[in-house]
Amino acid sequence: MNRDQLLTRFRHLSQLEPKFTMKALTAKQTVTVLIRHGFSFSRNKGSHEIYRNNQTGISVPVPFHAGNKPIHIGTFLAIVRQSKIPKKKFGKNL
Repeated sequence: MNRDQLLTRFRHLSQLEPKFTMKALTAKQTVTVLIRHGFSFSRNKGSHEIYRNNQTGISVPVPFHAGNKPIHIGTFLAIVRQSKIPKKKFGKNL
């Protein structure tokens, strides 16, 4: 396949919007976002603090294992999903 054929074949790819990429935040940064969106400290259990939004009834555990290190990405994405806060809100102006 020559260059023109490749460009024609994959032209639609240049029109796609770039995906929003996320970086995991520290526990403190994550709590800041949760509090800004109506969550408040409910209780703690071991090294986890549980934050609850009284309007929606959603509870979200936040691990405080590593101090100022970022939360593991899988755990962080689970927090984002459970909180039902849009992903983009976790990346802006902390």
